[in-house]
Amino acid sequence: MTIKAQQCPLCDGTITREARSRHKPPSCLGVGAIAAPECWQNDSNPLLAYCAQSQRHKRRRAAYRLDMDGALRALGEAIRSGLPAVQAYLRSMSPEGRYELINGVIPPLAVYLTETLAGMKGVPVRRTLKAPVYPEGLAPGLREPLERFQAALERRYEARSKNNHDPSHEYVWRTMLAPFRFAEFLQQRGIERFDVVRKRDVVAFLEKHPGTQSNHVMRFVRFLEGHKPWRDPRGRPSAGGRKPKALQPPEILPPDQIDAFLAEIQLTRTEAEYLLAWLVCKVGLTIRTAYDLSLECVQFNDAGRLVIRPADVWVTLPKAIERRLDAVIEAAIPGWRTLERGAKGHLTFFRHHIPSIEWYGRDVLGARARVLRASALFAAMMRGHTDRSTLHHTTGASIPYLAKIETLLSVDMHRRIAPDLVKARNDYILGDQDG
Repeated sequence: MTIKAQQCPLCDGTITREARSRHKPPSCLGVGAIAAPECWQNDSNPLLAYCAQSQRHKRRRAAYRLDMDGALRALGEAIRSGLPAVQAYLRSMSPEGRYELINGVIPPLAVYLTETLAGMKGVPVRRTLKAPVYPEGLAPGLREPLERFQAALERRYEARSKNNHDPSHEYVWRTMLAPFRFAEFLQQRGIERFDVVRKRDVVAFLEKHPGTQSNHVMRFVRFLEGHKPWRDPRGRPSAGGRKPKALQPPEILPPDQIDAFLAEIQLTRTEAEYLLAWLVCKVGLTIRTAYDLSLECVQFNDAGRLVIRPADVWVTLPKAIERRLDAVIEAAIPGWRTLERGAKGHLTFFRHHIPSIEWYGRDVLGARARVLRASALFAAMMRGHTDRSTLHHTTGASIPYLAKIETLLSVDMHRRIAPDLVKARNDYILGDQDG
């Protein structure tokens, strides 16, 4: 039987595999591969063994595209030289590279990396900002304003990050989707400059693309209007006389349907998949916020209860959920309770059980994550949690979004007129009482 040979990218040893396989062995730990004697998995230093085992760790696709084999090899060589060499190697990487390295290795090695970074000042870890992909063949008069809009979004992203906000790495990419479609639509109609666009063109675009929300397009249109300093304001209505637009209430599901949905997930899906759905459907978190919860946002309080901090305050969980969440975290990161506080910042646990959040939102939640979250927030209001500030600091939901959900309530929860005065006014209007 013929044998194929391949050099391991870490230890440089020769690994072999039976010829019946169509694929060459990628490493000593490849499926069916015969490891070389000098393989790192046999090293007396467990950290080198972790580097070898990380070659088989299932990694998600990343925008940064880190060369994981090269990074693991350089990390292993630094580990052989001692802690100063590891710190020097981590400093040599970009913030995005450090993020991908931590999230691309097995949990014990990730814990070692976060503990090392905790003792280093001025070494940030940041996720790569997802870059938008421009449509091919756009006219210069369309592309140049789009590039200016992208630059403005990136400046806003950086400003929010510096002010201790946590904007999504998809913020710029997602905001640019509607303007890209709008530009393609205009070019198909023979319009190659944004400065000649009229409101009827925006209306025609929204009619042709009903799935695109109007506010996503109007944000870009307002940006374009802000770059017309010499436009003639005569004959235009003043901003002070503009009437506020009616809020469109979001779609929600009744509590019994939410309970039935969660019960089905509990019977057919894994424990981690159920808990992630529970955080969306019951707590009111976005799917991204729940999925990206780090160990820094999970702890046991003085009363011995497991609490989470999805936004600004700590939230106590039901005891049944506590036990299950503790088990899920322990399975992803063994010994997580004993970790130092500084070592928890970049360690997440849901991604070890659910590699793809896109797949999860589509196949498990049925592409209804927004509806499920809105249903949870509305249910909280119906249970008496009507203070916007509390809901905002607990779940991270914005005040305008909570105001939209409040339009589903039968009364205004934030009225400022005394009830007896309203009754007296109504009696006077109905003629039940003389003035």
